[in-house]
Amino acid sequence: MCERSVALPAVAVLPRNEDKNGHALAELEAIGGPAITVRLDVTEREAISGAIYTVERELGEIDRLVNNAGVATITGGILDESPEVRDATLATHRDATFLLSKLTAAAMVRRKGGEITNLASRYSYLCAGMLPSYGAAKGASCS
Repeated sequence: MCERSVALPAVAVLPRNEDKNGHALAELEAIGGPAITVRLDVTEREAISGAIYTVERELGEIDRLVNNAGVATITGGILDESPEVRDATLATHRDATFLLSKLTAAAMVRRKGGEITNLASRYSYLCAGMLPSYGAAKGASCS
């Protein structure tokens, strides 16, 4: 029987809360692939480019980006939703997806390869009456 060695891809996890996501790093390290965590609150726009820089410095150029950050606050509808909830929801889903994609896509275009995946939900296509900003933000992050 012939055994083949498969090189595992390097993985960076960019959690807002490193304690909650420490298990992901432990699992990645257990399977033997190079992995790091870089703390990032995606609503802090100025921190996004620094996080991308850290990932590229530690692991090399980014070949794949998965935009997976999310927040959903059930407010009871548009009449009850505060501007703060709206702003945080749009910053997390729409703005961060755009900025992370833009920053990583530039290098992908130069290399003529790469992949960006934006995770969404059914609310990308349907109205979310009890959490209106979530529906608007998910729809915007898929465009």
